Amino acid sequence: MKTKPFAVVVLAAGKGKRMGISGQKACIPIHGKPMVAHVLSSALTLAPAKTIVVVGHDAQSVRSTIQEHITQEIIFVHQKEQLGTGHALLHALPPLAGFKGDILVLYGDTPLIGSATLKNLLNKHQHKKATATVLTALMHNPTGYGRIKRNVGGYVVDIIEEKDASEEEKKVREINSGIYCFNADKLWGSLSHITNNNAQNEYYLTDVIPILSESGEKIHSVECRDAREIVGINTREQLIDVEKIKENRKNNEGTQKQFFDILIPS
Repeated sequence: MKTKPFAVVVLAAGKGKRMGISGQKACIPIHGKPMVAHVLSSALTLAPAKTIVVVGHDAQSVRSTIQEHITQEIIFVHQKEQLGTGHALLHALPPLAGFKGDILVLYGDTPLIGSATLKNLLNKHQHKKATATVLTALMHNPTGYGRIKRNVGGYVVDIIEEKDASEEEKKVREINSGIYCFNADKLWGSLSHITNNNAQNEYYLTDVIPILSESGEKIHSVECRDAREIVGINTREQLIDVEKIKENRKNNEGTQKQFFDILIPS
């Protein structure tokens, strides 16, 4: 299927506080290349009309690092204050003003995401003519991840964060990857309605999902066949494990599974 025009937005403004580093997390090398460059390489194989990277902490270093590894044109926008993922995505609006296609949203700290997975997500989103499509995954231990909530029709209606989930909701094994496809017009309209009325006083991109659902939109989903692809790096231990997975991806599934079990234990 030939895709309609779409843009890519990579959110890469975070500081990586939990990793105890002074530089920008997205610039940490994985298998000889900064993790954000792995994400961009996968996305750019799909030939987006525009590619935008939202930078924040240590912005110039991130720009320079990306430009050393990526030859295609990248538009950089600066999020001076890190006020949440929804706030970060709003910074991509000016260079996408008037863009009528779809927007693929990614994160700079998920270096295992593959181009085939992104292509599958984009194709199914456009085939369904969806307003929004969430990339989900099934995990035998979903602790720490936002859970997918569906209605009786099977459509996604909300994403429940771990800290807000009831005991029953915590039993749900289907989790949010944080990777989405959105219809551009519907995305910007819904982002204008999110608030920071939460414990962190931040604007969360996940809040767009219930806003769209409550307005009558059907939110679709695509399951990531290999949950390792959507693992974000937030600790030094995860960094080591992802490096091992990168090094062993060509080995048999049994070898890879032992690292997956380390990363997401049962």
